[in-house]
Amino acid sequence: MKVALIGAGTIGTAWAVVFARAGCTVRVWDADPAALQRFPSRVAAVFEALEGSAIAGLPGGAARITTHAELADAVGDVDWVQEQVKEDLAIKQEVLPRIEASMRADAILATSTSGLSQAALASVLARPEHFIVVHPLTPPFLLPVTEIVTHPGTSEATLAEAYRVMEAVGQKPIRVHGEISGFAMNRIQAAMLNEMVALVRDGVISPEDADTTLTHGFGLRWAVIGPFAGVDLNALGGIRQYMELFGYILDDVAKDRGAAQALTPAAVDKLEAGLRAQLPLSELPARQKRRDRAIAGLRGHLEQAGRP
Repeated sequence: MKVALIGAGTIGTAWAVVFARAGCTVRVWDADPAALQRFPSRVAAVFEALEGSAIAGLPGGAARITTHAELADAVGDVDWVQEQVKEDLAIKQEVLPRIEASMRADAILATSTSGLSQAALASVLARPEHFIVVHPLTPPFLLPVTEIVTHPGTSEATLAEAYRVMEAVGQKPIRVHGEISGFAMNRIQAAMLNEMVALVRDGVISPEDADTTLTHGFGLRWAVIGPFAGVDLNALGGIRQYMELFGYILDDVAKDRGAAQALTPAAVDKLEAGLRAQLPLSELPARQKRRDRAIAGLRGHLEQAGRP
């Protein structure tokens, strides 16, 4: 598979590693010649850091990456174009049509935007059916979860190909539905950071201790099982019983912050339906054992490897 990366900054470097270690031929373009000049050494440093790890990928990854001074040379015959220029709507709206004009008509044009309107970006394209948002968590060579966000004109074929490509290069795609600022991952992170900032601001907790709640608490649990699946295991009756017992905390926090109550009966019904579709209540004890073994293994690895 041939891939073009538009933008040679931090995200472009990370995507280059993702695609190249999976065996793809990667071409990189940036409007800044200095960024292109720095690019090979930045990529080499990442591959060096990953060497010998379980996620190092196929050998010779760096050799599959080339830089190009001309946009047309980078995108001319590739199957997939991943754009990550400056996070500015006007700049992206200027560069996306230029990319489209130089690429194959049947190739996919993906943007790494962190939250700009996908409809506004698609509005400047002649072939919007081939355009899609593929937004990674940084850096994607370490964190595989990747948001797939369509706009009203994205074709089903483009959506299916986006899933196929991301899975083929080792990413874990998730679907974000509709037009919402920040998509899903940034909103989840923002909600947590907003509360942590408020607690530090109000003298409830120090920044160091706030971080510790994650590094030595929630982060260990969430690394092996998500928040919903996690609390589903913390009550005999699953997530419904958990919310009946402890949902008042969510309500109190929302009230303290002047936010709307999210934990409505309809929300609980939707959560329970989703969790029970994954796993019946009768299998929760077995999943608890798997969770415990996974967290114990993770703690042992962290103690052996050391924390940054």
